[in-house]
Amino acid sequence: MSKASLKSDQDQLTSYQILCVLCDVRIYVGSINFGIQEDTVKQAFLPFGPIKSISLPYDTVLRKHKGFAFIEYDIPEAASLAVEQMNGVMLGGFSIKVWKFLLFTEILAA
Repeated sequence: MSKASLKSDQDQLTSYQILCVLCDVRIYVGSINFGIQEDTVKQAFLPFGPIKSISLPYDTVLRKHKGFAFIEYDIPEAASLAVEQMNGVMLGGFSIKVWKFLLFTEILAA
């Protein structure tokens, strides 16, 4: 195996490890009522631990969020607890779906 090939494999492994760390602290929240704002989502998920960031993608054409969010916690245990406790909970009249953030390769393997 050449040095260049070995270096490339190490770079890919490092990138994958970084992404896996993100998988441990990031969650997906779906079926969010369009009337709900980011602050309401944050307040609902804050009891499980410190939140590093929330992404609530916005549709500029429809002028509202897309009905899902990604939440990144500071610690993996907070993300796990949020998934366990919040999946199926009613938020703004909608039963939200909460899952661990998965890599595309993990979805294919499931």
